[in-house]
Amino acid sequence: MESHSGVGRLLAPDGTEIAAVRYTYEIDRRNRVWRGTATRLDGEGALAQPAGPATLEIEDGSQAPVHYFQRHTPEGTTIVFTGRGAPPGE
Repeated sequence: MESHSGVGRLLAPDGTEIAAVRYTYEIDRRNRVWRGTATRLDGEGALAQPAGPATLEIEDGSQAPVHYFQRHTPEGTTIVFTGRGAPPGE
């Protein structure tokens, strides 16, 4: 599996920014799915919208739709996301 990581933004369906994030994802080309995790750059806790559809935008401005939810641990909040088809930049 290929891995990618960087800094980007999680956008709501209407294009507004949900959060600036540091992300990592892996691509499973065989099953045409990619999944990963992200953390907020501002260090804040949970997102206002706990789960739902969004768009992951990476450094070069390319975007791909994802579905996300949040996982809360003693270390903080992790955003878990999954995308189908081509990841950002492809």
